[in-house]
Amino acid sequence: MSTRSQQLLDALECDERTLRRWRKLDGAPKGDDVAEWLRFKAAHGLGRGGSETKTQLQEEKLREEIALLRLKRARDEGATVLVADVREFLAQMAARHAQLLRMKYDTELPAKLAGKDMVGIRQTIAGTTDEVGEIVNKGLLEWTPNS
Repeated sequence: MSTRSQQLLDALECDERTLRRWRKLDGAPKGDDVAEWLRFKAAHGLGRGGSETKTQLQEEKLREEIALLRLKRARDEGATVLVADVREFLAQMAARHAQLLRMKYDTELPAKLAGKDMVGIRQTIAGTTDEVGEIVNKGLLEWTPNS
């Protein structure tokens, strides 16, 4: 490879294979004029991220891989939870809560409230509400992912 060709590769921040591919594009410069090639590269949006070098791209890729490994390790250690797992759990808790409320308020409360005055009704309802809250809170506190 000539010095001029290497200078072109350096200026374009690409490798030989990429330059060969670019040379096949419509309107590509025929020679190794750096200024002409830089204009062509800019006009056609060629290259990755503009002025990033191969080393910079490799460093970015390595940083991303490390970040993914850290996330995976955190998930494996139980420090993070998948959003899908949380959504599934919340849907189950909402269904359980609705079922519990119906059972308590539609089935149990009418019999408990029969013959009570307003103060007794409020106390009974408050007690039932607290009972439902405790059951729901217990379910929330006992949850673990994939359980």
